[in-house]
Amino acid sequence: MPLRQANMEAARQAGDRRLEAVSLNALGVLHRERADYGPALELYRTALDLARAAVLPDVEFSAMYNIAQVDSDQGAYERALQLFTQARQLAERRQAKHEMVRIYGEMGNLYRCLGRYDDALAEFVRCRDLADAIGDDWNRSLMSGNIAVVHAIRGDFHEAERLLLGHLAEVTRLGAVRERATALGNLGLVYKEMGDYGRAERCVLEQMAIDRRIGDRLGLSNAHGALGMINYLTGRPDEAIADLEQQLRICEAIGHKRGVSIALSNLGTAHGERGDWPRALECYQRDTLLSEELGDKGELPESYFNLGVAQYETGHTAEGERLLRRAIELSRETGNDYYRCNYLAVLAEYLVAAGRTGETEALAAEAQSLSQATGRTDALRRAGIALALAHAAADRGRGERELRKLLQQAQDDQAKAPLLYELFRLTGGPDYRSAALNVYQRLAAGHAHRLYLDRIAELKG
Repeated sequence: MPLRQANMEAARQAGDRRLEAVSLNALGVLHRERADYGPALELYRTALDLARAAVLPDVEFSAMYNIAQVDSDQGAYERALQLFTQARQLAERRQAKHEMVRIYGEMGNLYRCLGRYDDALAEFVRCRDLADAIGDDWNRSLMSGNIAVVHAIRGDFHEAERLLLGHLAEVTRLGAVRERATALGNLGLVYKEMGDYGRAERCVLEQMAIDRRIGDRLGLSNAHGALGMINYLTGRPDEAIADLEQQLRICEAIGHKRGVSIALSNLGTAHGERGDWPRALECYQRDTLLSEELGDKGELPESYFNLGVAQYETGHTAEGERLLRRAIELSRETGNDYYRCNYLAVLAEYLVAAGRTGETEALAAEAQSLSQATGRTDALRRAGIALALAHAAADRGRGERELRKLLQQAQDDQAKAPLLYELFRLTGGPDYRSAALNVYQRLAAGHAHRLYLDRIAELKG
C-alpha cells in the first residue's frame, strides 16, 4: 500500500490525472480486500469524479464497478444493480470486451444474491463465453466456479461437484491462491449437502488455512460458518456454536451484513439442535430483519422458513404457518424448487399434526411432485410421510400400507428411522418399536443428534 500511495502522490504533483485516478482505484481495491469499506468507497468516489472530469471512460468504468462491488458486499443490492448497469452500458458502448467480461460476471453474482438464478446463469455463461473468445483463462475459470455454485443452490450437487473440481484444478494451475480458497470452500459446501462430511471438513480446513495465511477475513468467516455447520450435522453442537459465533464476530467487525445474516441463521439452527428454541428464535428474528433490510430474495425464503419453524416450536403456530407460507411463496417467485419442496413438506408435517388432513394432502402432493423433479429425496420422504399420516386419519390401514411401502424403498438408516418411528406411533406395534429403537441407536452412535437421543428416550419409555 505505501508504494501505491507514493504513486498517487507523484501523479498528483505531476498533474497526471490518469495515473492519479488509477492509483486511487488501486488503493481502494486494497482496502476492499481487507473489508475496510469506508476508505475504499472514499477512494473510489474520488477516482470516479476525477475520471469523469478528465473524460477517462476506462477509469470511470473501473470506479463505478468498484463502488458497486462495495454496495453488493454491504447488501445494498438495488444500488449495486443500478451502478453495474451503468458500467455495463459504458463498456458495451465502447465494445471494451475485457470490461464486458468483468461486468457480466459481477452482474451474475448480484443476480444470484437476489435469487434470480436464471438471470445469474445467463450472465455467467455470457461472461465465460466472451472470456473464452478473447483468451481470458482467468475469468473463464472463475465463471465455471460461479456456474457450479448456481447448480449447487438448485440442488444439482453432482454437476456442481464436477464443475468445481475442474475449476479447482484450473485456479491451482493459474496460481490463484484466494480463488483456490474460495473453490475449496464451495466444494466443501457441496460435499456437506451430499452428506460426505469427511471430505467437506478437509476442504473447509484447507480453505481456512489459506484465508488465515493471506489475511482474508471475509473468506475466514465463511470457513468458520461452513465448519460450524459440519460440526452441527455431525452431532457436535458446542463446537458448531463456537465456530458460528466466530463467523458472526468477524462479519460484524468488517461490516458484512449478509455474512452477519448467514451467521445468525446458522446459529439459530445450532441452538435449535440443542433444543434451545428461545435462543434459536432470537437468532432467526435478527436474521430475518437483516434479510428484509438487504432485500436478499435468495436468502429471505430460508430466513422466513427458519423463523417459521422456530415459531412453531415455541408454540406460536399461527405465526409459524404464516412465515412458512411466505417462504413457499417467495421460493416460487425465485424459481427455487429445491428449497420450496422442503418448505411444503415441513408445513405438511405441522398441518397433519394439527389434524388438518385435507390441507396436508394438497401440500404433500405438491411437495412430492417437486421433490421428484429436483431429486431431493429427504423432502420426498417427508412429504410421503405427511401424506400417509393424512390418509391414516381416515383409514389407519391405508396409512400403514403407505408407510410400509416407503420403508421398502428406504436404503439407509437415515431414511428408515422416521418411517419406523411413525409406524410405531400409528400402530403401537412392538416390532416397529424395537426396529426404530435399533436404528436410532445406530444413528446416535455415529452422530449424537438431539433428535436421535430424544427418539431413543421416547422409544425406551
